[in-house]
Amino acid sequence: SKASNGVVVVETIRPKSGKLNLAYSGNANVSWADLSSYNLMDASEKLRFENLVGRYDASNDVVKDVELKKSYYDKLADIARGVNTYWLSEPLRVGLNHRHSLYVDGGEGAFMFGIGLAYNGITGVMKESKRDNISGNIDLIYRIKKFQFSNKFSMTNTKIKNPIVDFSEYAAANPYYKKRDEEGNIGKWLENNDYTKAANPLWNASQNSRDEGKQLALSNYFVAEYTPLEALKVRARFGISYGNDDTEKFISRNDTRFDTYEILKKGTFNTTNTRSNQYEGELSVTFAKLIGRHRLNAVLGG
Repeated sequence: SKASNGVVVVETIRPKSGKLNLAYSGNANVSWADLSSYNLMDASEKLRFENLVGRYDASNDVVKDVELKKSYYDKLADIARGVNTYWLSEPLRVGLNHRHSLYVDGGEGAFMFGIGLAYNGITGVMKESKRDNISGNIDLIYRIKKFQFSNKFSMTNTKIKNPIVDFSEYAAANPYYKKRDEEGNIGKWLENNDYTKAANPLWNASQNSRDEGKQLALSNYFVAEYTPLEALKVRARFGISYGNDDTEKFISRNDTRFDTYEILKKGTFNTTNTRSNQYEGELSVTFAKLIGRHRLNAVLGG
């Protein structure tokens, strides 16, 4: 066994005829978001800035001015009590990624085979972001006299999960808002009045919404080769591949984006289903011969 930079490789020596050869490799790593480039105002600075630019001033409308002033002083009181929310870290986590592969091959005489299986798990730095990839392949080779037949089958299956709430929505949330109320519950709105509507991204993230997908790819290639002469080779190849790509996105009716919608029009569900089939084949004749200091090559077909 050998280890380097977090990679572990375990191999057995190449087996004799009739024996199996086993190879394993695996690696793991972690990832995280670097937020050092963000230089955002804290709660006190943001409220002071908004007040200076006149957000809480409506001198031409007495009722509005009173309500805006109340909103300002309520936020000022929360800041005095220690409210200074850092929203950027809320949707993030440390991502763990790990990959494993196993390959077994062997054979005896004219027949050889190989079977491979691999897994790649990717946990994104955004919560609810995940990729699970499973792949496999079967390789077969048979030789008899001047003929060689080979077949390669491969499969890849991927499951995808994406976060519902974009990182930008957390970045846009003001630091003078509290994530939760006094009882620890997540409120639907950070602020909701006639002049300001600020949705709580944690509320939307906590609903039963989902954004998922599945991908499947299958392929099989068969190759037959005939070598009647040392300089002449006839090769035939036929391949078939299949693809399947499904996505599903559901947004709960409780999501804040539907707040103004009629009750029967709240929520969305979108799904896509894509199927593809592909066939390909080729027939070629290759002639290659060394004549003195010169090499003659000719290919017919394709």
